[in-house]
Amino acid sequence: MRHPIRNVMMLGGLLMISACGTEPYSLYDPHAAFPTTATRRTAYLDVAPFQQQIPAATDSGRLQEFLAAYRQNGEAPIAVTSTAPHVSDPMAQREARDIAIWLQSQGVPAGDIRLYVMESPVAAGPQLTFPMYTVAQRECGYWNSAITNDHDSANTDNFGCATQKNVDAMTANPRDLLMPSTATGRDGARAWKIVDNYQQGKPIPGANDIKQDVNYSLGTTQSSGGGQ
Repeated sequence: MRHPIRNVMMLGGLLMISACGTEPYSLYDPHAAFPTTATRRTAYLDVAPFQQQIPAATDSGRLQEFLAAYRQNGEAPIAVTSTAPHVSDPMAQREARDIAIWLQSQGVPAGDIRLYVMESPVAAGPQLTFPMYTVAQRECGYWNSAITNDHDSANTDNFGCATQKNVDAMTANPRDLLMPSTATGRDGARAWKIVDNYQQGKPIPGANDIKQDVNYSLGTTQSSGGGQ
C-alpha cells in the first residue's frame, strides 16, 4: 500500500499542473496580450446630385479625397445610394447611374460599383460608401503589477504593447494586418531571374524573354575542403 504522504504529494503536483493549464495565454505571448486593433468600418460621403454626370464644384475636392482613401485602404465595392419615394423612381436611378459613370471615369472598375435606391419620404442627396480598415489608438505604459512579481515567469504588463502600437501606426493599409492582399499574378521565376542577373551584372530580361529562357542553371556551391 502506498504511503499516505506520497499520495498527498502526488495530488498536490496534479493540482499545480492543473492550475498552470488555466493561466491566460496572454501572460506569456505578447501577440495575444496586444493583438492588432485593425477593424472593418464604413466610409461615408454625402454629395449633391450630379448634373450631366458632373459633380457639384463644392463636392469635387471631397470626392477626390474620398477616392484617395478608397485606393489607400478601402475595399470594394463602392456603393451609391439614392433616396426616393419609390425604388422604381427614374430620377433616383439616373442619379445613381450618373455617379457610377463618373466613378468609372476616375478608374473605378464597373464591377466594383453597386447602385441602390432607398425608399424614404425625406429627400436627400446621394450617398457613397465603401468598407475600409482603421486602427485604434493604443495606450501603453500602464503597470498593474510590480515588475519584480515574476513567480509565474509571465511577461511584464506592457511587454509587446509599444511594438504592436508602432506596427499598427506604420501599416499603410490596416487590412493587411488581418488578411493577405490579393495575389498579383506576378511570375515568381521571372522575379528570381531579375535578381540573379542583377547580382551577376547581366542584362535584365524583358517580360517575354523569361518564357524563352526557363532552363537556366542555378549554379553550384564549391566546398573549401574537409571530409564528410
